[in-house]
Amino acid sequence: MQYIGRIFSSAKRMYSDINSATLNGAIDVIVVRYPDGELFSSPFYVQFGKTGILRPCEDVVTSFVHILAL
Repeated sequence: MQYIGRIFSSAKRMYSDINSATLNGAIDVIVVRYPDGELFSSPFYVQFGKTGILRPCEDVVTSFVHILAL
């Protein structure tokens, strides 16, 4: 029984040592409007962490342009 307890304890310790800040995130995007009205943006990405794989329905992405959701 102690063997099973040690397995769960080790798994819990390994999971709690994961830094979630390195597993997900995004970068800022700069958008420039040219005089003719055309928009150009800097490259951007969104990265979902590996911990989110267990519950993918919780990964919701909403894009905003001029405070309007797309």
